[in-house]
Amino acid sequence: MVIFLPESEGNLVCCKAIGKLTDEDLHNLTVRIEQILENHGSFLLYVDLEFFKGWEWQAAWDKNVYGEKYWDQIEKIAFVGNQKWEQMINKIAQNLKNGDKRYFSIAHHSMAIEWINK
Repeated sequence: MVIFLPESEGNLVCCKAIGKLTDEDLHNLTVRIEQILENHGSFLLYVDLEFFKGWEWQAAWDKNVYGEKYWDQIEKIAFVGNQKWEQMINKIAQNLKNGDKRYFSIAHHSMAIEWINK
């Protein structure tokens, strides 16, 4: 499940990923991103991964397709969580494309919001 957080505004998408993400979850996120891109041309992404458990197969496939489609329009990504593998996601993302990416522990989620809004 993807829950959009109230901090989302303008070109900032703040969401929380819970459990295993489905194709429908990814579709809902994509619709939100496309709306922002129509108005702003780029976006900021805050992702709370504290309760994230991975992707269902179709969603994992779509994640790669959509990820490549929108990656160049991401200005910043803040990954927030409390797991070592989440830190690894951030390290992998550092090598992919443009945009600033940072990992924050769940205890520092407010710092992540502050950083992404600068």
